Amino acid sequence: DSRARKLKIAAVGPSPAHFRLLCQKFPELDLHLVEAPFMTRGSAEWEATLRATEAVQADLTLLCISFPKQELFALDLKTRGHARGRAICAGASIDFLTGQQKRAPDIFRKTSTEWLYRLMSQPGRLWKRYLVDGPRIFAIYLRHRDG
Repeated sequence: DSRARKLKIAAVGPSPAHFRLLCQKFPELDLHLVEAPFMTRGSAEWEATLRATEAVQADLTLLCISFPKQELFALDLKTRGHARGRAICAGASIDFLTGQQKRAPDIFRKTSTEWLYRLMSQPGRLWKRYLVDGPRIFAIYLRHRDG
């Protein structure tokens, strides 16, 4: 058959309701939900979610579990060596695709400051993530960039 093989795509973290909206919007995609409870790195929930993600054996894995957890999760997936394909730290992308969250105004998008718009829109939820936890990811990146 000359048609390309359909990619298997795992979505880690969106709510089942948002995942259903994604499936309705893109029925042609081979989408698989991996539910991700509230979890911390190294917890039993973290390990179970890693195993569930690996079991899908997706060609593409969308990690939608917030920053910086999704970056750490991607690192753990890579270092364990059981998953295949590629992972993208997608954050709230599914919420934007399904219309559950509004995109930032054009001026913020054109200046690559959507994060600032989101911080101004939801300061109570995002200040620690963007101003405290966020900078830590650079140290993780520098430690693992050659691996």
